[in-house]
Amino acid sequence: MLSKKSLLFAVVATCTFILCNQFIVAVEKTRVIKVGKVKRHKPDSQSVVFNSKHIDLSNLDFNDPQTPKTFTINVIFGKAVVVVDSQTRLKINANPSFFSSVTLPDGTKISSSDNSNAIYEANLKDENGNLLKPEFFINANATFGTIIIVAVE
Repeated sequence: MLSKKSLLFAVVATCTFILCNQFIVAVEKTRVIKVGKVKRHKPDSQSVVFNSKHIDLSNLDFNDPQTPKTFTINVIFGKAVVVVDSQTRLKINANPSFFSSVTLPDGTKISSSDNSNAIYEANLKDENGNLLKPEFFINANATFGTIIIVAVE
């Protein structure tokens, strides 16, 4: 996992560079390599249509009653990178359809050719192995697009 404050300036041939509103994100195998001028988001949904977008959800305070507990990202003919905190108790429902894919924080790539949806869960057990309820749910819906969900420390 990569710290939000860390910046790595090496150029890697396998990187995908995403240029969005006032920032550049380089992604290599679902790890954020460089992030600059990132806006923090607290919405309950975002849609990306014919565009690309970086959405940083890593600083959400789940003790704040104003913080949404569910986030829906819809991508149509575009690309979205969603950043979450690696310590968040998280459940993701990935729904790629029609030539699209969703990459989960563990690197698993779910594509429309798989003909299935995927459910990803993270940090849902305590140190004794007891099940915990998720703090945050993400519904990732892609149509002719790509969603990459990245966990950072």
